[in-house]
Amino acid sequence: MNIADIENSNQILDVTNLLGEWVNVNCRTDFIYELRVFYEDKQLKLNILSANSERDEDTSTLNAKAFFTDESLHASGFCAYQECRDLVIAANEKHGVLVIQAYRQLASGSSRKNQLTREFYRRKSRAYPVVKNRDVRTNFRENRAHQNSHFLNGFEKLSGDWRNTHLDTEGVNTFSIHKFGSGWRMQTYSCNDAYEWSFTALTPYFFDREEFGFVAHACSENVRSLFSAYSNKGLIVMTAFHTVKQNNQTNNIFCREFYSKECAVSQSILAVAG
Repeated sequence: MNIADIENSNQILDVTNLLGEWVNVNCRTDFIYELRVFYEDKQLKLNILSANSERDEDTSTLNAKAFFTDESLHASGFCAYQECRDLVIAANEKHGVLVIQAYRQLASGSSRKNQLTREFYRRKSRAYPVVKNRDVRTNFRENRAHQNSHFLNGFEKLSGDWRNTHLDTEGVNTFSIHKFGSGWRMQTYSCNDAYEWSFTALTPYFFDREEFGFVAHACSENVRSLFSAYSNKGLIVMTAFHTVKQNNQTNNIFCREFYSKECAVSQSILAVAG
């Protein structure tokens, strides 16, 4: 099947670019070594092959939702998450490469750690993976967990106001991150009348040693949104998956954009400048 009618949408969405088996270009990954994306019973689905040698044959199937950009009905990516929200997968495809952001809550003793990974996948010609470096991957998983043993100290550097570097965006123009009680929340703004969100709670994740990310779910009368983001060299890259109901139609819209932090000018600097 070349064309898929996703979730009874009024739009016909081509998902062929997402289908197939994808292998991680990083053979020393500590999470998804390979995945299979397929279409079955009018539903986009995926199977994950874990890099953890103890769970090489993970037969669980996750339901995914495909999204497209305004310019094309060719699928731009997909998202999948469990109801308990201890795993969120956000993916986008471009030029034959699948980029996956995985947000996990990992058990560590009596506590849990929120870890973000971002990796790249290429298409695989063989039907099933041949794992030759099982010991290497297992050892790397242990080392990586030790290296990332720090908690979310430093996430506060993402607090404040962020502005889209694309001035003509039809998605989120600006958003702000603030501490709220013992957690964090985000407020987003858009010039598009189709998007209206109130304050929404976000879940922070750590990415390597210096960078962080977050996941947020927002819902209003006409739009349901999943925001998945990560920081990189002073920018926040945010992938948004919007399910929009408008004019008796339901569309799944994908958007991936870059945001820079708005700096507040201190009064002392203004005084000197004056």
